Amino acid sequence: MTDNKVAAQASAHGAAVLLTEAESRYRLIAEHASDIVFATARDGVLLWMSPSASTVMGWDPTAMTGHRMREWLHPDDLAGWTPEVIAGFEAAGRVTYEGRWRRADGGWRWVAVTTRIVHDADGEVAGWVGSARDIEADVASREELAESRRRYELMVHNAADVIVVIRGGSVEWVSPSIHAALGYDHESFVGMAPEEVIHPDDIASMATRRARVLAGKPSIVRSRFRHADGRWVWMEAHGFLVQDETPLRGAMVAVWRVVDDQVALEGQLAHNAIHDPLTGLHNRTWLVDAIGGDLRAARRAGEPLAVLYVDLDDFKVVNDSLGHAAGDSLLKAIGQRIAGAVRPEDRVGRLGGDEFLVLARGWGQASEVRALADRVASACSRPKRVDHHELNPTVSIGIALSDEASTSASLLREADTALHQAKARGRGCSVLFDPTMMAEVVHRFVTGSELRAAIRGRELVVHYQPIVRLSDHRVVGHEALVRWQHPSRGLLAPGWFLPVAESDGLIADLDDLVLDDVCGLLADHPDLPGPISVNCSPVEIATPGWRDRFLGHLERRGVGPHRIVLEITETAVLSSAEDVRADLQRLRDVGVGVHLDDFGTGYSSLSLLGDLPVSGVKQDLSFTRRLVEEEHIARLSRGVAGLAQALGLIGIAEGVESADQARMVTELGWTHAQGYYFGRPTDVPAATVIAH
Repeated sequence: MTDNKVAAQASAHGAAVLLTEAESRYRLIAEHASDIVFATARDGVLLWMSPSASTVMGWDPTAMTGHRMREWLHPDDLAGWTPEVIAGFEAAGRVTYEGRWRRADGGWRWVAVTTRIVHDADGEVAGWVGSARDIEADVASREELAESRRRYELMVHNAADVIVVIRGGSVEWVSPSIHAALGYDHESFVGMAPEEVIHPDDIASMATRRARVLAGKPSIVRSRFRHADGRWVWMEAHGFLVQDETPLRGAMVAVWRVVDDQVALEGQLAHNAIHDPLTGLHNRTWLVDAIGGDLRAARRAGEPLAVLYVDLDDFKVVNDSLGHAAGDSLLKAIGQRIAGAVRPEDRVGRLGGDEFLVLARGWGQASEVRALADRVASACSRPKRVDHHELNPTVSIGIALSDEASTSASLLREADTALHQAKARGRGCSVLFDPTMMAEVVHRFVTGSELRAAIRGRELVVHYQPIVRLSDHRVVGHEALVRWQHPSRGLLAPGWFLPVAESDGLIADLDDLVLDDVCGLLADHPDLPGPISVNCSPVEIATPGWRDRFLGHLERRGVGPHRIVLEITETAVLSSAEDVRADLQRLRDVGVGVHLDDFGTGYSSLSLLGDLPVSGVKQDLSFTRRLVEEEHIARLSRGVAGLAQALGLIGIAEGVESADQARMVTELGWTHAQGYYFGRPTDVPAATVIAH
C-alpha cells in the first residue's frame, strides 16, 4: 500500500468519525429541544421523532415511527395538501405552515411547522427533516385579538354616535353613522374640515375647545351642525388627543352625539322654571329676580320703577259657581289683557292664584302710572263669555313707586299694601302706596298678634242690645255684640278687630267664643225674654262642619234652638255654595231663627227673601238714618216693611237713635226696632219694657 492510499484511508476514516460525532451531537440537541424534531422518508413516513412529542402531543415517539404524518393532520388542514402543492414544496425544498395536529387524547393543538428536503448522495430526494413548535397560546391570542377587533369594528360601524378622526384640521376617518346623524355619505365627509358644517356662531367656541384638546386636555362642547338637508342639528362633541404609540398618535379623536331632543327638553325645563304653565306669563321666581335687576337699572337711569300688583276681584265666586275650568279660562284671558294693555318693554307675570304683577320703567310722574293702571283695569273689565255665561270681571290694583331706599321686598310689600287698600275701598279701583299705609299694616299685624292672645285669655266680652216691639216697647230679644276688653286700650268696638280676625283666620274662634257665652247666659237665665241673635261671618258659614259646631254649642249648654237667632248678611249668602243654604234650612227645621242682616245693601234682596229659609229681616241702619230727611228712602223702607209682613217675617229696623226715627219706622210698617234710642249694648240684658 502506497503512502498516498494510506493517507487517503486515514482521511476517510477521520471524516466518518467526525460525521458520526456530529450526528450524535445533533441527535442529542434534538432529543432535548422543546420543539418537536422529526425526520420522514420522501413519502412522508415518519422515521424518527424527538422525545418532546410526548410532552407537547402526548405521543410515544417510538410508536409513531412508520406512520405517515398526514394521519395526524386536521381534516380541514389536510384538504390543502394536493399533489400540486406537494410538488411545489419539493421544488422549493422547504415547507412552512401552521396547522392543527391531533393529540394523543383526541384533541387538537396548533403547531408551526418548518421542514427542509434531504437529498441522498446522488442528489435525489431522500426525505424531510423539520421541527414543530407549539403555538396554541399564540393562536388563541390572535383569535382573541381578532374577535376584539371584530367587536370594535361592529360597535364603531353600528354606533349611533359619530366617531371622527381629525388630523391636520380635516377629517381623516369617520364612522358610517355620520349618515344617520347628519345625512352625509361616509366617503364624501372624509377630507372635510369640521368648520364646514359647524354653525358660524359656534365656530369660535369650537376652536377654543379644539385648542384645549390639542394641549392634551379632553373637552366637551355643544354646537350646531348643518345637516345635509340644510337644517341645524345640536350635537355634543367629546374630543381627546391620541398620545399612545399607535398609528393614530397625534390625531384628535372626537365623538359626536346628536342631542337635539336633550337640548329641546332642557330648553323646555328652563322655560317652565320661569313661566306660569296656565297663562304662559313669567312666574313668581322670575318676577322676583326681575324686580332686582329693573330696580338697579332704574337707579342708573335716575327714574323710578313702578310695580302694579293686580288682583282679580271675586275670583273665588267664579271657581265655586262655574268650576275650575271656567276659572282657568278667565285667568288666561286676564293675563292676555294685562299684557296687551302695557308697553312692549314692560314686564308682566303671574304671581299665583288670581294675582298678577306689572313692572314698568320710564314713568316720570305718578299720574302716568295711574293712567297705566287705568288702562289695565279697563282692558280687564271687558265682558268675558265662559261656558255660556257672560262674566264682567274687575281688578283691584296696588301701585308702588321705587325710591333710593327701595328693595325688591319693600316694593312688593308696598304694592301689596296698596292692593289691600284698593280692596277695602270697594274693589275695581287702583291705589297708589303712601307711607301712612304702613302704619295700618303694622296696626293689623300687632292687632292680630294681640287678638290671638285675647281669644285664648277670653278678653273678648259679649254685650247685649235690646230688640223691642214697637207697639208696646216690650223687649222681645237681644243682639249679642262682641267687645274687646283690651288691657291697655280699654273697651274696643268691633270695628277695631273684626276685619283683622277675618283676614287672620281668627273669626271662627271668635264666633265660637261669642256663641258659647250666649248659650251660657241663656242656660243661666231660662226666663230671659225672647231669643238672642248672634252674628255669623261669611268666612265662618263657608267653613265645612260649621252647622254641626253651631248646634253642638246649644246641646252642650242645654239651650233650645228656638232661643237663638242667627244673623247673616245677604252678601255672605250670595257668595256661598248651595250646601250653605241647605245648612240654613236645617237650622230653621230644628227651630233656630235666621235673620237677614243689613238688608238693602246688597244686590239681590228680593230674590233672597223668596229663596232663603229666613224668619226675619233687618233694615240697615244707613236707611234708618235717612228716613226723616229723604222721602224716597222712606218709600223704599215702607215697601220692604210691607213685603216682610206679607211674607210673615219679623221686620226689625236697626239704628233707631231718636224719637222721630222711632215714630217714622212705626208709621212705615216696621214691627220691631233696635238702636241707641231703646238701649245701648251692655254686659247685662235689658229690662222687660223700655219706657219713653
